[in-house]
Amino acid sequence: MTEEINHSYDGGLYAELIQNRIFKDDPNVPAHWSLVRSDGATGSIALDTRDPVNTTALTTSLRLDITAVGPNQRVGVANDGFWGIPVSATPDTTARFTPRRRMDLPAR
Repeated sequence: MTEEINHSYDGGLYAELIQNRIFKDDPNVPAHWSLVRSDGATGSIALDTRDPVNTTALTTSLRLDITAVGPNQRVGVANDGFWGIPVSATPDTTARFTPRRRMDLPAR
């Protein structure tokens, strides 16, 4: 028997800020992730296992499909974090993402 203390299974005591960062909490929906959009913009998010980053640990990614966005509009994703995600405008704040696009679609 084990005891889950302060989300220790997700990286230790507050070691992680992103909840469900490798998309394994629920195999059907992107748990703790949500779509962010401005009025008039549309998009969707879903789990994607078709083109993994690697075939061992990172077999699932988050797919963001932007279907309509105009000038000064936005479509993106947000994460719940653990009791929120503290963000500050200091030089040591870093975020990294690996975006990919479908190669059968034209770049814009």
